Amino acid sequence: MPPATGLNFYRKRQNLEALAQERPQSLQSVYTIVREVVSAIEERLVNLESSYYGPNGSPESEVRKWQLPLQLVIRPARYSGLICKSQLEDIYERHINYLDPLTVDEDSLTLVQSMVAKALKTLREGFSETMVYVKKLQEYLSKYCVTFSGTEGDRYLETATNYEKQKRELEKAIDLNIKNIPLMAEQFEKDCLRIDHFDLSVKEIAERNRIEHSPIALAFTAACFSIRNATKGLLMWVKADSHYAEYLQYDIAELEKKKDTQCKLYRECQVKANTAEFTVKTLKKKIGECNEQLKRLRPREKNIKVEERRLRAENKDVLVDLDIKEYRRMEMKLNGSLTDRDGQERFERLQSEILDIKKRKPAIDRRITDLERQQTWISERYSYTETKEEELDRATNDMRQARRVARKEEVELERQEACLAKLKEIHLLKTSQETLKKIFHNMPIVGRYTQPTKKKKDRLDRLCKIVTSEIDGDWSRLYRHLPFYPHRGEETVTSDIDDIMTRFLRNTDEQAAQSLSRWRRMHTRACVDDILHALNAIKRKDIVDKFERTGTKHKAHNFYPKAHRMVHFPKIDPSVRKKQHYLYF
Repeated sequence: MPPATGLNFYRKRQNLEALAQERPQSLQSVYTIVREVVSAIEERLVNLESSYYGPNGSPESEVRKWQLPLQLVIRPARYSGLICKSQLEDIYERHINYLDPLTVDEDSLTLVQSMVAKALKTLREGFSETMVYVKKLQEYLSKYCVTFSGTEGDRYLETATNYEKQKRELEKAIDLNIKNIPLMAEQFEKDCLRIDHFDLSVKEIAERNRIEHSPIALAFTAACFSIRNATKGLLMWVKADSHYAEYLQYDIAELEKKKDTQCKLYRECQVKANTAEFTVKTLKKKIGECNEQLKRLRPREKNIKVEERRLRAENKDVLVDLDIKEYRRMEMKLNGSLTDRDGQERFERLQSEILDIKKRKPAIDRRITDLERQQTWISERYSYTETKEEELDRATNDMRQARRVARKEEVELERQEACLAKLKEIHLLKTSQETLKKIFHNMPIVGRYTQPTKKKKDRLDRLCKIVTSEIDGDWSRLYRHLPFYPHRGEETVTSDIDDIMTRFLRNTDEQAAQSLSRWRRMHTRACVDDILHALNAIKRKDIVDKFERTGTKHKAHNFYPKAHRMVHFPKIDPSVRKKQHYLYF
């Protein structure tokens, strides 16, 4: 005889009774058990129909047995149909009452009573075992065929959410079909049973045979339809669950492709946002340089304007003086004042003055032209600054739009990554044999180490949270003043700051949070005092004061010590103390 191996458990064939004692070998074994039990239920139902209807019987033949006796019983009582048991009891009491004689065919009445009793007994006892098997199958399917998802979720999780909805609808439909069987008997005995309580197929049979006013005749048929609908729902459940992991695999492959495309799109948008930010920084730098230059040129511009006004006034005076002297020279020529020596001397002096004025005028003109050229250059610098400011406004708007688009694409990427991780987790749980083992032993499906645990807040976390919300744009200065062990050089720290500003384009709070997170990761000796010293170094004592106020507030809650249980010992009488002492010999 060969030695026993660990495969013996997997070699034996499981059945429905074994599922209560041992975990299923796989989901496929659960599907096989459900299909086998459903086939057995179908065979049992066929046998039940054969015993109820008789050999070669059918619902129509059973209805024909009811038609004539019902007419002979309910027509004399002036009832339109038989919808409750009290009607039959009333007809029987009137039939046996000599004071209120009712002419009813006794054989028909006895036959109707026997058929009603047979239908009610079959509804209560004939389907009881079948209903138990259906409920067990439903219980095991609910236990092992888990979707690991809710009914609401992202559109990328439609396979999981839709299957969860379908599962709940099937479970609800199976419950309704099973509960409908004893409910029909209860309705007929206590209230009234109407054709509206049946499904469409039974209604069609009733209308075709004109017995819709006496639905008790089709109660057994309706119960058979309910059982078949329940088993059909179980098979649909098995089929949906067997394809669930395959559809999840398709969704994972499709979502991975979408994620790769989204990654490329996000990188492109991030590059555009970084380019726009670089353009804005470049324009701000140029505008700052121009403003500094114009600030230095403003006194020079005032002097140029004063000098230009003075030179134009001087040029005007020169022109007037030149006109006067030329007029005097022409007048001297016309009056004949050049005949004597004095006249000739005056004329020569006037001629020399005119030459001097004409020599001065080009120099003044050149100076004025030079001042105009300087003034034009300054005006061009003003125009250039205004143009750059307009470009800065447009570039700022473009940068904001690019950031919004990049943020939108980043959110979409994060959403796809989260959905992809969720799908992979569901697929892993659905295909893992450990899941069935944990479900059978009522163990948590997700391990405690895989679940995010809530960390206890300490002083360093609280301080980082306060700094993140209060530091604003000073986070880069704080990062430069924080210590590092092992030591990080100035270039590395600058590179860290540039990387944070480039990668996280949201706001200063996010940048501050990322800088503190990187510092705590790189600094192996991170503590509260390091951040407090750095805050004092950059003149942000307001954050230190706020942290100290919150710290005292937390301490105030634990001012009183925790009350301990007090144990009261019984008093000992001094007269018997010595005898009761545990050291007494």
